[in-house]
Amino acid sequence: MQSKNEVVLIINLTDGSVEKKPYPMENTMTYGRLLALELLRQYGESRANRLDEGNAIALVPGLFTGNPAPSAGRMLLVTQKDGNAGAQICNITGNLPEALGRNGIAAVVICGRYGKENGIIRISGQEVQLETLPGATGKDTGRIVRALRAVYGKNCAAVGIGPAGERKLSAAAVFSTYAEGYPEYYVPRTCVGDVFGAKGLRAVVVEEESQARTHTLRNTENPECFEILATELANRIRRNEICGNALPSYGAAILQSGLNDRTVFDQFSDASVPEIQRMTEFDNIHHGCTPLCVIGCLNRHARRQRKIFTNPLAIETGALIRKYFGIDDDELTFRIVKQSEDLGISSAEYIENFRLYSKCIGETVTEESLIGGLDEIEKDSPEGRILGSGEAGLRMLYPDRMTKDAMEARREPSEREKSLREQIVALDSLGFCIFTAFAIIDNSESWKLLAKMTEARLGGDWTKQKLMEQSRKSLQMEADFSRVQAEAKAGTEIPGFASVLEQYREMKK
Repeated sequence: MQSKNEVVLIINLTDGSVEKKPYPMENTMTYGRLLALELLRQYGESRANRLDEGNAIALVPGLFTGNPAPSAGRMLLVTQKDGNAGAQICNITGNLPEALGRNGIAAVVICGRYGKENGIIRISGQEVQLETLPGATGKDTGRIVRALRAVYGKNCAAVGIGPAGERKLSAAAVFSTYAEGYPEYYVPRTCVGDVFGAKGLRAVVVEEESQARTHTLRNTENPECFEILATELANRIRRNEICGNALPSYGAAILQSGLNDRTVFDQFSDASVPEIQRMTEFDNIHHGCTPLCVIGCLNRHARRQRKIFTNPLAIETGALIRKYFGIDDDELTFRIVKQSEDLGISSAEYIENFRLYSKCIGETVTEESLIGGLDEIEKDSPEGRILGSGEAGLRMLYPDRMTKDAMEARREPSEREKSLREQIVALDSLGFCIFTAFAIIDNSESWKLLAKMTEARLGGDWTKQKLMEQSRKSLQMEADFSRVQAEAKAGTEIPGFASVLEQYREMKK
């Protein structure tokens, strides 16, 4: 076992204090999602509203993140939902989760509110400094990322906010950087940027001298065994027809059209690879979210004889524009993705919000109005703030005009759906990309392998049943957080990806 013990960093932005608590590794039963929820419960004020000083943010890398585990470079970001409605749990990739793991940081908890603008939490090793980023106010997300790298080095890793988060718009997301290369960062569908903004926090940054990987980077009980098992898992993932063939060849776009329709493969072309290789203005093109990704579905989104979509959200945004408004225009999609990312808003979330807004005001959507909406958000006009408020804000302004399809579909899940959710949550807590599910979900041999990897990581005896027990505890705690009756059963929300897995299951029959 490595000598560097893991820690949980408790950072109070109000008084600038930093507490470093040891994270017990031996036979721990608290990691990943469950750890994040326990920290939020412990350090967040139970009656605090979302934007109150008493709300907290927990950043928790997956149990395997920072180790040589294939496609396991993710972390959980947890905070309060609006209106005391429970915990909001976001799954994020990029280079920050692995940077935290490499430095032996099991979690970061952020409390209080910074007294200055553009606060920066700077982490070097396991040491923390609170700083500011001068001149960041009003700057677009790309400029913020480049400014952070100019100050903290090209190898730094960061999660932070653009202008939308700074204005505390509820549709604001965080950005998450990739390692040096292209794309530089991404803006996931995680609307937690308003909480960062309310805390006066511009970014959490981990400084690193190099992005080079060493043999085993986190405190691990049996690193040699872990590496052998990780190699076996990597081979198992690569042998799966979706993980090892469809996703690396065609990107996440292949999932948008449904796996039960074989003709979907004709819409995409392997020519996307040479097309991207001609993008010579970039030294390094990212094909995966993290260095140890064995799937590689980034930059695999070129439609035959059409433009290149450089990330999954771009293809999703284009698909939503065609579905909702009947507009098929790649140039429009690129423009919307770019302007949304500059603002620090997920482009897919923007399209969803604009669809609801146009229904509420009874206007037909055009290309000009789609761009105009983003212009209004950029100007911080009243209309822009409505569009930036998301579905919750629209429901408050137009309660009688919101159609039923805008409301969350809630029902009691079937036993099958409960099983899928438990397995997906278990993968979340270990740090795996959701796309590995095709090679793991319902596969007893894969779960045996993950249990052995957990033993190698933590020690003790682990089984699939024990991993699922952790998952069920997480779901129960998530439900317990809910203090509004309508939100009382967080476990009844079935993730959309479960339907994709079911399509794959049917296809395999």
